[in-house]
Formats: sequence, C-alpha cells, structure tokens
Amino acid sequence: MYADRIRRPVGRAMFNIALLFFIDWLVMIIWSVISAGVYAGYLAARIGMLSADELWNRMAESPQALFLSCLYNLLAILLVMLFWRYIEKDSPEQMGLQWKTNSLKLFCAGSIAAVCEIALVILLGFFSGVLWYQQSGSSLYTVGQLADSVLFGVLAFLLVGFGEEVVYRGYILKRLMLSMKEGKALLLSAIIFAAAHLLVYNKPLDLLDVALGGIIMGYLYILSGSIFLPAGYHFVTDLLQVNIVRLQAYEGYKGAVLFIFGTAGDLSLLGVNWGSAMEAVFVAAELLILAVLYFFRNKISDRAIRKEGR
Repeated sequence: MYADRIRRPVGRAMFNIALLFFIDWLVMIIWSVISAGVYAGYLAARIGMLSADELWNRMAESPQALFLSCLYNLLAILLVMLFWRYIEKDSPEQMGLQWKTNSLKLFCAGSIAAVCEIALVILLGFFSGVLWYQQSGSSLYTVGQLADSVLFGVLAFLLVGFGEEVVYRGYILKRLMLSMKEGKALLLSAIIFAAAHLLVYNKPLDLLDVALGGIIMGYLYILSGSIFLPAGYHFVTDLLQVNIVRLQAYEGYKGAVLFIFGTAGDLSLLGVNWGSAMEAVFVAAELLILAVLYFFRNKISDRAIRKEGR
C-alpha cells in the first residue's frame, strides 16, 4: 500500500513525534485548566463556590464536564494539520481524514466492530466468572441523568475518537511508516499510544490492553488508509465502556450509566499486581479481534481501498 513512498530518516521522525507529543500535552493541560475554570464558574453561578474536592467530584459525575474537557481534541486535530503542513512540508490529506463516498461505511464498520468486541468481552467475562450483572442504571439515576450521559457521551467520544486517531494514527503511525516498515511502525506507534496513557493506566494488564487497542486501530488504519474506520471503533469502544455499560471503574467519569456490572478483583502473581481480572478478559478479546482482522485482512483492504470513492 505504501511501497511507493520515499523513506525519511527515522531520527527526524522520532524528533517530530516527540515535539508533537510535547506540544499536544501542553495544549491538553492548558485546555484542562480552562475547561475546569469554565465549569467551576458555571457551578458557582448556579449553587455558589465549591471546594476543590467538591468541584472535582462534580466534574467526575458530570457528562457536560466530560464533553467540555474533550473539546481539546479539536485543537489536537488542528495541531496535527499544522504539523503536516509546516513541519513535514507535506499535505495533511495523506492522513486519511478527508471525506469520501465510503467514509460513512468505514465509520459504521468500525463502530460495529467495537460493539462486537464489547459483546465478546461481556460473554468471556460471564463464562469465566469474572463478570456478573449487578443492576440497571435506572435504579440509581433519573431518566434525565441517563439521557444526558448518553447524549454528551456521544458528543465527547466522537471528539476523542477522531482526535486521538488523527494524532496517533493520522500523524504518529503514518509518519513512522514513512521511515520504517509497516510492522515496526505499527508496534512502535502502539507503544507510544500506551505510554501516553501512563498517568491513567499504570498496571501491566492495563498497558497491554491499551497497546493492543492501539495495534487494532493502527491495523484498521493501515488496511483502510482512512481515519474513519479506526475512529468509529475508538468512538464506540469508549462510549460503551464509559456511558453505557460499567464493566469496571473508570477514573475520568463516574456519572450515570445504563447498565452496571460487578467484577472480580485484581490479579496478583509473584507479589506483583498485574491489574484487574477484567483487563485480562479485554486482552483475550483483543487478541481474538486481531486474529480475525489478520485472517480477513485482504477482504477488508479490498473493500476499503479498491472500492473507495475519490
């Protein structure tokens, strides 16, 4: 697919990726402060001033605050476009974000793949005894709270799906593929993707789960040449886990969800906490998904590339 490219120096690629990573991190921190300030002002106008702990708890439970924080992804997309244009001296169009006649189909295909993965995770969790159904969200939250969670969750994770895919696949993976073989580029981009989540996930199984997710989304990107396929997968995977079904604790959002599950505890071996048992289930499901993608890679690539609209 990329056999006609001219190889660019690996050192320059790593420097540019590190530079993008640093600037993107600064933008994220600045936007986090701004969004927290905006939400704090909104709450102060409604109910008065809150302590830092009270503000944090309300933000963690608010789908509106989740959406507000995710608006940063628009800045991330703009940053990547500027990098392609002015740092790489190349066209941003090559990252596969432009709309084509098959873009919606690719996005829907990625979304369906994500639904299948979460369904597989739930089935594996049930059969392994790691997961069990606890209660419906309607017994804990009002209809309005559930509706807000779904609505703002959709908006928030659409931004996350496209924002992170543009950064990690549209720039980092694509840039690495201009300097090394696709397999190496895919693995390295997945490692970078996992490293970017170290502040949130720091146990071995957590990081393996994120890295495998990065490989899946990177593989979808390579097969299709489009951001829309992995973005659909990313969007629905996050939305289902955070706003629809609570399969395990999620530090970034503790608000209303439609279905709540109970899970087994962490796995410990040789005195090391490897992470939750549910993360092991996610890892198993992702390995199965990768096997399916590899087996059907030619069909996926044919449909995405040879029949794409120009």
